Parts: sequence; structure tokens; C-alpha cells
Amino acid sequence: MYVYFDHNVLIDANHARLEGNWGVWHELQSKLARLSARVVLSAWHMVENAKARDNQERRAYSAMITELQPLFLSNNNFVKQNELVRYLFNAGAWIENGEDRLPFHDSLAGMWTTYGGPVFIGEQFGEFVEQLVTDPQLRARIMTPLAEALALVKGAREAIQEDPGLIGAEAIVNREWLFDHLPERDRQGQFIPLAYRESAARFAAESIGQVLESCPTILADDLRYRNALLTNNRIDANDAADTQHVILPVVHCDLIVTRDRRLRRFINEAGLRCKAVESLDAV
Repeated sequence: MYVYFDHNVLIDANHARLEGNWGVWHELQSKLARLSARVVLSAWHMVENAKARDNQERRAYSAMITELQPLFLSNNNFVKQNELVRYLFNAGAWIENGEDRLPFHDSLAGMWTTYGGPVFIGEQFGEFVEQLVTDPQLRARIMTPLAEALALVKGAREAIQEDPGLIGAEAIVNREWLFDHLPERDRQGQFIPLAYRESAARFAAESIGQVLESCPTILADDLRYRNALLTNNRIDANDAADTQHVILPVVHCDLIVTRDRRLRRFINEAGLRCKAVESLDAV
């Protein structure tokens, strides 16, 4: 069983450890062992921990994560691109196949290969968090997809306000979105002609039902955007982050543990693979 913990749950466990209440920690470990569960985290946990102003609290959290020996998730966009390329390749509309593997990594180095930046073999969770504290460019590598998600939701909301019929007629995952998720180069590093990529995006848009059926992470992303669009809640960067980081867990994990009631409701009502709970006591 793969269990994804939201940052807010792990904060509570860390505070209990800092206060000397080790019973909470041991109980969490016992529950994970009973479920034969493997903890799964994402790059977002490092970003959230880097925000902590208390050095002791931040470093204690990192030490706790190291003890959990988690798996780390790939970059969402990397997985979505691979799903789309596999679909197109199988349909005869792309030049090469995408990778077909679970988006889990047992090291940070493996995870960072999916972000397209420098990779440091053997780097630990806490070391990277401390780099995030001082390096804004490093934070930007993780935050860019969140800013893009926020801009897309805001733009779509404005369009729907002008023409309410768009919500039924125009998918969030449209030709422009699909084109943006296609690679510009092949595996040998050669540029893929623009006309070829445009043709592939057009083919995918015309068969969008099959795309969503074949690409579970893209489907989860589409559902997440629609959930944001169909509410009257104010959308901000935190909202984008709070849903962006669970796109892969809702597809590839069995359980998501989060204190966020709105997020639990969205996951449990969307008909997705995983179940969302407030604590492991509910399992």
C-alpha cells in the first residue's frame, strides 16, 4: 500500500516529537507497519518545510522524514508528458514511445531527474531543504508548475464568466494544453519539427475522450481544474499548490492522509483510485 501524507499531517507528528510526545510517533509507525504501507512524498514537502522560520522545527521535520524512508514522486508534468506520448505512439501519431513505469523514486536524485535540473547523487532531504531556504532559483524550479496552474484556472474562470457555455464545450485539456505537454526534442536531443508537434496535438484534441481514458494523470489534472472552476472560492497560489501536489498520488497511491476537508471531498467524490482520510485511524 502506498500512502501519501499531506504536509499538515506531518507537521502535527513533528510537533509531537519536539514536545517529547513520542507515543504519537510510535503509533504512526505501528499503523504504517500494520498496513504494510510505504510512505510517499513529493517535492512540495521540501518547499513547505523550507518555509518554516524556526530552524529547530525545520531540521527536526527533515530528520523525521529521513526516518520514514519515503518514496518520492516524479514531476507531474514529466508523467503527464510520458502518458500523452505513449498514447500518441500507440495511435501511430508520435515518433517514439514514452517511459512506462511507476512515478516513484527511492532517492531524491531519481526524483530530480524528472525536473530537468542538476542532480546530486546521495543528497538527503534535509540538505535540500536548507538549499531551498537560501536559493530562490531552486524554489522556482518547483514553484513554476504551480504558477502555471494558477494562471490557467484564473484565465479559464474569466472566459467562462464571459461565456458560461464554455464549461461544457471546451475542455481544460484542449489542443493548446496538449501541445504544451509535448516534448520539443526527441531522446537523441534533436528538435521535433513544430508542424509535427502541432499535428500530434490536433490529433490528441480530436480524440480527447481516448486521451483521458488512457492517461490517468491527465484525467486527474482535468478533474482538478474543473473542481477549481466550478466553485466560487477565491483561488490563490496556495490553492493551486494544495491540489497540484496530489495529482500523482490520487492516481498512483492507495491512500491520501490530509486535514484539508475540501481536498478530501474532492478526491472521494471524483471516483479516483485512491481514498482520502483525515487520519490513519479511519483505515
